[in-house]
Amino acid sequence: MTNSKILAKLASVLLYSFLGLWALTTIIPLVWVFINSFKPSDDILLSSISLPKVWTLKNYIEHIPKFRNGSGKILANASTPDFSAASDIILGYALNHVLISRPKHACSLPQ
Repeated sequence: MTNSKILAKLASVLLYSFLGLWALTTIIPLVWVFINSFKPSDDILLSSISLPKVWTLKNYIEHIPKFRNGSGKILANASTPDFSAASDIILGYALNHVLISRPKHACSLPQ
């Protein structure tokens, strides 16, 4: 193998390792928060990592009416994930098309 092929393979491995870790650090907290949303408040304070002993919709029943009558700050909270998603798309495009020059393979689709 030539040096350019080795460097291309190393760049690919590093890129996918970085993106995999980034995906895990994004997905795991979302799953954790989703599971904790079904716990009573006391269980969250005692052990936020464990699964709920009793699965309940009490948190949703209490808080959804607050957003329906306008007392919740849903617009302020909604802007943060939108900004995060937009920055993820921009960074993904940059990594895929601008920063990394992928080697051409015989089995790759023509661009």
